[in-house]
Amino acid sequence: VHDAAQGMFIKRMAEDRGAHAKGPKRKKAKEDPPLLTYVMHPAGAAGGEGVMEMDHTYTPATMRGQGVAEQLCVAAFEHCRNEGLRVRPTCSYIADRFVPKHPEFHSLLERP
Repeated sequence: VHDAAQGMFIKRMAEDRGAHAKGPKRKKAKEDPPLLTYVMHPAGAAGGEGVMEMDHTYTPATMRGQGVAEQLCVAAFEHCRNEGLRVRPTCSYIADRFVPKHPEFHSLLERP
């Protein structure tokens, strides 16, 4: 889910279905949801494209290794493609792991 007001993409987590299970209820520690945060840099006075600086990804420990951060990145890059934005990946995961694996998004990268 894209939350432009807060500058982030959030992966919604499934509702806890344990409430319907038989036996005593257990309280589950609530984790922060997986997310990708960004800062928007508007187009310059001479025109051009705006830039989304993707600066952080977070995945809870219980969800790591399942492709969750990659799903967030795909959603963010597709959003940039649809909105005509460039991408500045300053998050190490995005720059070092996601971008090299996804040449289909290289055309969106900010030009120096």
